Amino acid sequence: QRTSVVYSGFDYTLCMRRNDDDDDDVIQRQVPMFGSLQKFRVTFAGSNHEYYARQFVKSYNHVLESELQVELKMLRKTDLFQQTISHGQTQQADLERLHEYVTRLQDNDDVEVQVENARLVRKLLSKENEPPIQQIIECGVIQRLLYLMQFSTSSVLKFECAWSLTNIASGTQAHTDALIHKFHALPALLHAFKKTEHMVEIKEQCLWALANIAGDSVQCRDLVLQHGILRHIVALIRPYRMLMFKTRNVPKNMDVDDEVKTAADVDADSDDDAKMTDRISIDNDDEEDALSLCRRQRQFMRNLVWTLSNLNRNKPLPSYAHMTLSLHAIHVLLKDEYCHRDMELLQDCCWTLSYMTDYDGDDVRIRHDLPLVMIECGVVDVLVRILSDAAGTHYNAHVKHPALRTIGNLATGTDRVTTLMLHRHGFMHAINALLTVDSNHGNTSSSSSTIRRETLWLISNITAGPPTQIEWIVAYPGLLRRITHMLLVDGVDDDSVLKEGIWVLSNATSGGSAPQIAAIVEADGIRAFVKYMASCVQRGYYGRVLAICVDAVENILMMGLQQAFNATAHPLQAVLGQNGVTNPYTVQVIAAGVLPVFQSLIMNEAVSEFMKGQIQNLMEAHLPHIPFPMPVAAGN
Repeated sequence: QRTSVVYSGFDYTLCMRRNDDDDDDVIQRQVPMFGSLQKFRVTFAGSNHEYYARQFVKSYNHVLESELQVELKMLRKTDLFQQTISHGQTQQADLERLHEYVTRLQDNDDVEVQVENARLVRKLLSKENEPPIQQIIECGVIQRLLYLMQFSTSSVLKFECAWSLTNIASGTQAHTDALIHKFHALPALLHAFKKTEHMVEIKEQCLWALANIAGDSVQCRDLVLQHGILRHIVALIRPYRMLMFKTRNVPKNMDVDDEVKTAADVDADSDDDAKMTDRISIDNDDEEDALSLCRRQRQFMRNLVWTLSNLNRNKPLPSYAHMTLSLHAIHVLLKDEYCHRDMELLQDCCWTLSYMTDYDGDDVRIRHDLPLVMIECGVVDVLVRILSDAAGTHYNAHVKHPALRTIGNLATGTDRVTTLMLHRHGFMHAINALLTVDSNHGNTSSSSSTIRRETLWLISNITAGPPTQIEWIVAYPGLLRRITHMLLVDGVDDDSVLKEGIWVLSNATSGGSAPQIAAIVEADGIRAFVKYMASCVQRGYYGRVLAICVDAVENILMMGLQQAFNATAHPLQAVLGQNGVTNPYTVQVIAAGVLPVFQSLIMNEAVSEFMKGQIQNLMEAHLPHIPFPMPVAAGN
């Protein structure tokens, strides 16, 4: 006989059974659904197998209960913010009395007096228009605020001091530099995360201050990272499931964001005698208090993720070691299904990932290894799941936009990364669905245009790759036709969307094979290029996108020329236009109306000489039988 303990996070099952392969297979077939934690199994054998299994469960629960008690201690409601507001309504801060406030704060040891004057200083800094940050820095109170925030016995005083420092950190770069270099505020702000007795409001205020500092510049961000903020953030990141409350009579119509999750039951199939029923519980029958704790944790998680986004912004990116810690924290949240009910939290998670993948000439490990980690750990699968909800049933556009940006950034990386993403389940379906919903619904809102533009940008990064990647776009049913239709209809007013569509097709003509270019032509790609060139002439735009349209037409004609020569018995002796050697795409290019467009460009003085020469060479190489420039009728 043997005893196995199967556990996942806070859930565990103690199974007492004989050596039975069928039973073992049943457990192995219990594959976790999306977002669930990985299950583990510990098997005890020998004469005392049951005793050691019970001791393991007891020790395991003791660790979890200790962690939960620490979490609850931090999240217990204290109304520090409400106390501050209510007590501060009777007093108005006066800048002319600043010296008096500072003197009382520094010379008086009475906590009530300190709280009163710290609050007045904070109220001065909380003015919406031109808060006197510089005057308060010069008055010498900053060091006192830092000291009291760390060592005062009053939670309200610590909160007031942290609030003031947060407002100072939101000032100019000079104010931030003074806070960092003159007063050495970073260790003091991080001190709040080293003491488990500190309440969540104090941690949040210090977190806001550190996030404001990190968002000021790359140098400030790196200093905050060097002081070890990430190891504190990672330790505080909690998926919602980690607050497990045993509640009764929870209203069924409760808002989904405020839903309280109950502790998972021990496996009902296990022997009653083998169940370890000493599960973690909370000595609290007040369900409203439980809801409050969940709300506070939700807000705290949002602030933590917002701080992570600031810690990964701007160029150059942080070091690979720092970014992997940030990715771990985001991964913990994204893999929790309950976090997907908080759109604000999910939005910040996705924006953080978009900053982390916006690499350009950064460390080679960031460019090559970090995307592979994101794919292997399942982050990309979560993003694909978000994008697959094109109709917005579960995820809104504010979440899909950064998720799409992240996928697009990854597609700008190595061919290996792009290929691995293309093979992810549902990837191509998600891309197609994003364009399908917009075209079917006729949605012309700004959010719809943003999603379409980002989707086409992602596809253009794929078609910029080798033919094996282009094939995924060309071969997907209806996708090319949908893109060209978007370029040909008159209902798309956003030129940025049209430009990205042109890039998709142009990149494919540049690196695509003969069958792939034939598919583009069959999907009305030539007419799409010509129509966009005509609109450029009409608007007086002669920039980069017009040039790539000319390149694309030339690429198509060049591929047709190669096909014509390869079809003859003696390709090296073949001459275009003789002995049946004809370019199969010439007629379609002319029929699309390219000649009047080229004529307008050649005759326009605003067009560069380089582009005029390119058009002239194209005509001579592929349309030699047509005189060009064409003669202009008298009087025109």
